[in-house]
Amino acid sequence: KTLKIFSVFLFLIVTIKIISYGVGNLEQVASVNEKTGTNEGVLNYYNNPDVYFVVLDGYANTNILKEHLGFDNYKFDNYLENKGFYLARNSRSNYVMTSLSLPTTLNMQYFGEIDSEQNSSKLLNNLLWDNKVMRYFKNRGYKTVNFSSGWGPTNHNDKADYNFSYGKGLNDFTITFLQTTLVYPFVKKMISTGYRDNILYSFDKLSKLDAIKDPKFVFSHIVCPHPPYAFDENGGFNNISKLDNDWTNETKNQYVAQLKFVNKKLEIMVDEILTKEKDAVIILQSDHGSAFMGQNKDWSNPDDKLIKERSLILNAILMKNS
Repeated sequence: KTLKIFSVFLFLIVTIKIISYGVGNLEQVASVNEKTGTNEGVLNYYNNPDVYFVVLDGYANTNILKEHLGFDNYKFDNYLENKGFYLARNSRSNYVMTSLSLPTTLNMQYFGEIDSEQNSSKLLNNLLWDNKVMRYFKNRGYKTVNFSSGWGPTNHNDKADYNFSYGKGLNDFTITFLQTTLVYPFVKKMISTGYRDNILYSFDKLSKLDAIKDPKFVFSHIVCPHPPYAFDENGGFNNISKLDNDWTNETKNQYVAQLKFVNKKLEIMVDEILTKEKDAVIILQSDHGSAFMGQNKDWSNPDDKLIKERSLILNAILMKNS
C-alpha cells in the first residue's frame, strides 16, 4: 500500500511538471503571435535566416589531409573560424557511401538492413527526395532549393520548390555508358566541359538567389573534390580520362590540387552570402572522406585504415544567432 501511494505521488509530480511546461509553451507562443501578428508559432518571432546546406563530395578531414596526403589545410580552417564557423574536427559521416550518407543525413536517422538492393535503391532515393529536413522547413514557410549535381539522385528533386541546373547535360549514367563505346573519344571534351561547368555553376549561383524573397533552405550536392580531377589548383582544365572513383597514389596530388580550388570557390561563395545576409546559416559538410588508404578497397570487406579515412569528414557550421 505504501509503494502504491508513493508511486501515485511520483506520477502526480511528473504530470504537474508536464502540464506546467505545456502551459508555459502556450503562453510563449501566444506572446510571440501577439508581437508578430501571426499564428504560425514560435519560429516567426525570429528573423528566419536563409539556410545553406552545401555537401562537398569526398572532401577529406583536415587530419587525414595532413597525416596521409601531405597537405595542411590550416589556411582554409582559419578562414572559416575567422568567419565564425564552428569546426567539428572529429566528425564522422553516418555511412561511407553517398547513396546512404545523404538520405540518412537529410532524414536525421540511420537505416536498418534492407532486404534487396533494388528495394534499397528505390527507398533511399525516395527518402532523399522527400526528406524530413526539407519538409521541416516547408512547414515553417521556407522555400526549398535544390542544385543539380550531375549525380542521379541529387540531379533533380520534384519535391523542391526550385531546381537550378547549368543545363540539360549528360548524367553520370550516360557518361559512364559512353566511356564503354567507340564514340567516347569524340565526345570526351564535351563531357569534361559539361562536368566542370555544372560544378562552377553551383558555386557561383549559390550566392545569387536574391529573386527568392521568402526564407529559403538551399541544398547543393557538389561532386568535388571527389574524382574525376577536372580542376587544377587554380581552376584550370584537367584532362578527364574517366568518370570513376580514381583513388590511387598516383592521383593524390591531383586530388589535393582540386581540393585547393574548391577551397577558393567556397571562400568566394561564403563571402558573397554573408555580404548580403549577415545572419545566414551555412553548413559545409562532406558526405564521406577520401579513399586513398588501405590495401582492401572492397566495400563489402574494407580494412580499418580505409574505414577511418572514408568516415572522417569536413563539418563546418555557421549559426550566428545560436
